[in-house]
Amino acid sequence: MIAIYAATPYIVQWGGARWLAEQNFQNVVLEMERPGWNRMTVTRFAAQIETENAQVSVEAGPLTIEYTPLTLWATQKVDLVELPQSNLTIQLTGTEQEVSTQAEAYLDLPELLPAVWFALLPSEQVRIGELNLVLDYPANQPDWTLSGALVVDENQLYSRVRFKRDEQDLGWSDLELTPDNHFNFRLLQDDTPFVVIDGNLKAEDKVSLHANQVIDLGGLRSWLDRFMPTLTLPVVSGSVSTRGTFDLPLKAALSPEGMLSQLVANHSFTTQSTVTNISQELPMLALNAAGQLTLAAGRL
Repeated sequence: MIAIYAATPYIVQWGGARWLAEQNFQNVVLEMERPGWNRMTVTRFAAQIETENAQVSVEAGPLTIEYTPLTLWATQKVDLVELPQSNLTIQLTGTEQEVSTQAEAYLDLPELLPAVWFALLPSEQVRIGELNLVLDYPANQPDWTLSGALVVDENQLYSRVRFKRDEQDLGWSDLELTPDNHFNFRLLQDDTPFVVIDGNLKAEDKVSLHANQVIDLGGLRSWLDRFMPTLTLPVVSGSVSTRGTFDLPLKAALSPEGMLSQLVANHSFTTQSTVTNISQELPMLALNAAGQLTLAAGRL
């Protein structure tokens, strides 16, 4: 038993380094100390993944690891990973001219499905107080920053994240995921959701989200005003409910604009809405309708 206790820090450090290597991380820094018989502190953690088009860097610390020694020896899995802050940066590489002529950077979406990475969790529970994700694009392309909290265990992931696009605040989102690829996503302004999407993900010849949506049109218009300030939109109120699918290729573009151009959506919808300030000839339009909506190649 004493030998198990004495060797546990080395098992944690070896197991963590091995898991990171299996995920293709490089330049791994994993510095640890041991404050208790079932707890360790990682004073510093850093790692990188380099691909043809991007470099992914992660930094965190200090973070706490709690474990049961016998369970750790048997499974190489700890009970809890908790950290107050973690920073993740995805930076597209190459000069602006090289990036403009090379193929778009892509995400391998099937590897990102909840069913895949829930199975890879090295801990029974992970809690991150502040997660900062930066999507750093080449010059003349807007960068994205996502900041928020995250809790994940073997049954569920929950996060609340603030979106910024070139320092323009786009509000908050709530995300819930489960290992069976169930998906619930909400966009919020002032703690009020204006887009709610609930559905299930699957990957075959493409990645599909079968979903139900409820959209508050006034809240969506306010969000689009900030997202695309050069776009002139009429004043709209009311709601839209839809049911259908969102489809993306198995390898999806990394940039939001590129991903949007690949997105294919087919939905049935119902709406009760009012549109004003359309034109001098048509100052107001009230619409109660049901129909079919298709989005493909950026055309609605």
